[in-house]
Amino acid sequence: MAQQESITVYSIPSGLGGAHTVSIVEEMGEQVQVRIWYGRPSPTGWESWGDWDGKKLIVDRSTLKNERIQKLVRLPEDTDAGWMFCQPYEAENYNPENVVAKYIHAFHEGELYRMYEIDENSQSIKEYRVDPSELSEAHKEQAKAVRHECTGYQVKVWERGQTVAA
Repeated sequence: MAQQESITVYSIPSGLGGAHTVSIVEEMGEQVQVRIWYGRPSPTGWESWGDWDGKKLIVDRSTLKNERIQKLVRLPEDTDAGWMFCQPYEAENYNPENVVAKYIHAFHEGELYRMYEIDENSQSIKEYRVDPSELSEAHKEQAKAVRHECTGYQVKVWERGQTVAA
């Protein structure tokens, strides 16, 4: 079954000076049973912040305000870190003939990959987002396996002398 990507939510007074974000679970005439949403959408689904998240209350329908759509899943590129990860870079002196190797790096969530083109001085001279369909399954799995490491988080996918570049 596909993961639900969004839900209709409302605001209700929290009784603590703020508001809870809630969705209707059950209609009960002039009252409704609601679920509290306390967390944020992430690339892997709803990230609960504990506390009130998931708690159910019965409230008067008239307390429901500010109807809106709440995303439950957020694409990695829609996060600040994901957006930065996707930004291209090209050195002023970039020349494809200077590329001696290519490496990929997997973003820490989801299916985002970044290609690094490296020169003979081990300097990155071009960086860009790469479509996962352009990579082999083995390279994607290797990149995912090391994506949380502080060093060595890139996987070589091509070097000068090979006939096919990734």
